[in-house]
Amino acid sequence: MTDQIPIFERTLDSVFPDSFDITLLILIWSSSAVLSSTSIAMLAILSWRRVGNEKRKKAKERKAAELDIVLSAIIAKNIYPTHDMMPEATPENIDAVISVVLQYFRNLTSDSVTTLTDVIEAWDIETLIIEKVKTGRRGIRIQAMTVLSYMDTEPSIDVLVAQLKSKDAYIRLAAIRCLTRRRAFAHLDKITSTINTPDQKNRILLTDILQRFGTNGAWAVEKLALDASNSTIRAASLDALKLIGIESLSIPLRPFLQDFDPLVRSAAVALLPMSELDVFHTLINYLTDIDPRVRIQALDILSSFTSSAALLSIARQAGDPDWQVRYKALQSMTSMGAKGDAYLRVVSGSEGSNADIAKAVLSERLAA
Repeated sequence: MTDQIPIFERTLDSVFPDSFDITLLILIWSSSAVLSSTSIAMLAILSWRRVGNEKRKKAKERKAAELDIVLSAIIAKNIYPTHDMMPEATPENIDAVISVVLQYFRNLTSDSVTTLTDVIEAWDIETLIIEKVKTGRRGIRIQAMTVLSYMDTEPSIDVLVAQLKSKDAYIRLAAIRCLTRRRAFAHLDKITSTINTPDQKNRILLTDILQRFGTNGAWAVEKLALDASNSTIRAASLDALKLIGIESLSIPLRPFLQDFDPLVRSAAVALLPMSELDVFHTLINYLTDIDPRVRIQALDILSSFTSSAALLSIARQAGDPDWQVRYKALQSMTSMGAKGDAYLRVVSGSEGSNADIAKAVLSERLAA
């Protein structure tokens, strides 16, 4: 075995002569030099970009400060703006202009908002803002859309409607909110069709958007409730109708009361006073719904009745297996007048968990 070692070494020397070692070292050095040069170049590029970003940031801040002074003066003096009063707006500085204008829109009273829209018209920057909606990054696009939502021109509403077809879900949502702010009633069908997709799952956000339709747009919310592609949209539509405060529904409520989703049933129960149904007896039926949220909502509406039958029905729910329902039942007694107060005092002096609830309800009433 030891006799084979020199032969092995000689074999290596014949395959990899000394010149190979030198070549290998040169290759390693060359590669290191290339990597080092690349690293230095990348650092230089990053440094150059950082300097450029800082310059752009400072230029934007200067533009914002300049514009802030002009807008403050115009609004404070309540003077009609002219194009000559305004600093130059260009594609390079329109981002700063949009940010400042949007900040003013969000903080001004209605009269001052009118003055600001006059400023934009006199300034003749709507075209630049619209271009940002079409070509800007997501953040500035949404800001530009929000500025346009305060305007009252056909080009601005046309570009907002066009964004309802955007592939970006955030842009579509922003377009919906902007159009509802504009009270764009002629486009409510397009707005609701954009909303009505199976992936819509945020009930609170949808309710906030839909309730902005107001009484003039309630018909579109009712239609959406009937055509909803999922139960979240149905529940949000019913919630919005409640918040809008319409006097009566023009759609049947019973299908929603029979919905498989308890959130839809609960929202439907809240609308019973606006329906064609027998409110009291329907409420009594839903005091035994399988879901406690529906029973709580039924108690909330039932507490507006002051009859002995209503009081007895509420008292029965004090024996509900769910403590939140029991709490709501005892809390509802506070709207039942002297009889309700007497009931609470009796329960607060009894044994069991309801005594603590009754004491808490009485304490809340005294503190109110």
